[in-house]
Amino acid sequence: MTAVLDELRRLEKLAAADAAGDAKAHGELLKGLGTLLLAAETPVETISRLNFQPLQNICIRVAVENRWLQAVASRDGKPITAAEVSAMTRTDELLISELNQVYVEVNSD
Repeated sequence: MTAVLDELRRLEKLAAADAAGDAKAHGELLKGLGTLLLAAETPVETISRLNFQPLQNICIRVAVENRWLQAVASRDGKPITAAEVSAMTRTDELLISELNQVYVEVNSD
């Protein structure tokens, strides 16, 4: 756990430098976030994340190509149903529901 705390302290400094406009700090911050993730994850969590990454990528691509994210964003944080997204994007409601379950399952840990 010490490695995680050390990395958090380093990232805090990089985040401050990034906010101040330091372009190099921004790149280091992004690399550091990956390092933090690996330091915090158990081996099983890492394998699970890598295992589900292709499925996540496919689901994200379907959502982007069908403009689902724009439909959700248009609600300004208010809840939206699959039926509403379907009506706004002319996409099958069942497909939206099924892929939403994938998003929720993969990101529920």
